[in-house]
Amino acid sequence: PPDADTTLVISPNRPRLTGQTMQTLRWKDNRWQADFDYFLTVTEGQVEQIRLDIPTWWSGPFRVTPAATVEAVKVPGRDRRRLVIRPRTAIASQYHMHLEAALPSTDDQHLRVPHITTLNRGQVERFLVLPTRLNRQQLVWTTRGLQPAELPSSLELPPVARHAPRVVRVVHDPFTAIPQPLPEATTA
Repeated sequence: PPDADTTLVISPNRPRLTGQTMQTLRWKDNRWQADFDYFLTVTEGQVEQIRLDIPTWWSGPFRVTPAATVEAVKVPGRDRRRLVIRPRTAIASQYHMHLEAALPSTDDQHLRVPHITTLNRGQVERFLVLPTRLNRQQLVWTTRGLQPAELPSSLELPPVARHAPRVVRVVHDPFTAIPQPLPEATTA
């Protein structure tokens, strides 16, 4: 029989978190690829899944590190999907997730930068790392909803982006980032 002095208290899990995201574009295997790094700190509760809002045209396959279950769910009535990432264990402190996937080519060879938004409640600062060169071709970006920024000291540029990238912070959604002149798809 249970001890008369034992009390079971069940509290709702209302996680509080802060975070930073860094989205990097790179040319790999003759196509553009997006890398998305999410650095989050849980200050209260636990995060059992990471939810991202992504465009429907960015269809993967998605590779996630550390290993996790990934599910893409269509959002009715919107041209968006929910990417639900379930780590193997609940997140109760600091966590770094890396997501990568190739970007689809378009008929007009334009590079589309996916708008990736975190849906977990919390304050999240978002950065884009845009390449300024593709092989020997210089890339100049036309942007809207973005402002020049420096990465916080807590974030480090990935090796593929260390050659003079343009770092910007997302200040308004939806943002636009278009390279000019547009790179040729056949450039290797």
